[in-house]
Amino acid sequence: METAPQDTGLIERKPGQGRPRATTATEDRYLSIIARRSRGATASQLSRDLYAATGTRVSRVTVSKKLHKTGLFARRPAVCVPLTSTNRRVRLAW
Repeated sequence: METAPQDTGLIERKPGQGRPRATTATEDRYLSIIARRSRGATASQLSRDLYAATGTRVSRVTVSKKLHKTGLFARRPAVCVPLTSTNRRVRLAW
């Protein structure tokens, strides 16, 4: 009776299968740190900063995806709720 390759241990997973990651965990951490330091920086600027610091070239989409994973989003907080004309009249009358 012939033994299956699984029994003899001839089958093993090859390392490095799949698409390689664009950035390392250290570069992801660096991105989130510089994004927190300069809150007004765009993803394109952060991409250029990463390239200048590490030599890794990534797109702005990749940068925004990495920042989303760390909880940073490109939302501008509203200063106040805009008043309707009725509310404005009532406030002025008060």
